[in-house]
Amino acid sequence: MAGRGRGRGRGQMTFNVEAVGIGKGDALPPPTLQPAPLFPVSPPVTREGEYMLALKQELRRAMKGLPYFKPPFGNQHTLTCSHTLAHTHNTHINVCEH
Repeated sequence: MAGRGRGRGRGQMTFNVEAVGIGKGDALPPPTLQPAPLFPVSPPVTREGEYMLALKQELRRAMKGLPYFKPPFGNQHTLTCSHTLAHTHNTHINVCEH
């Protein structure tokens, strides 16, 4: 006759409670009364942060302008782009409009 269920004795826990920081016989931590924030707090905006954001956006625009970039299927929007030179940082900027 085949055994059913967990067999004799008490069932074993499926994970080690000491690994999560709870010792045998310790009280459980109190429940959380507030939900966690949806988004992390944004870091303070600095000149370096603004520059890195502009650099990231320009890199993304440049990558999309390469002949190897394949736009998503079903994208019906047409873009007209012009190439300008920003004199403040001596960088090239592509300006695109719908």
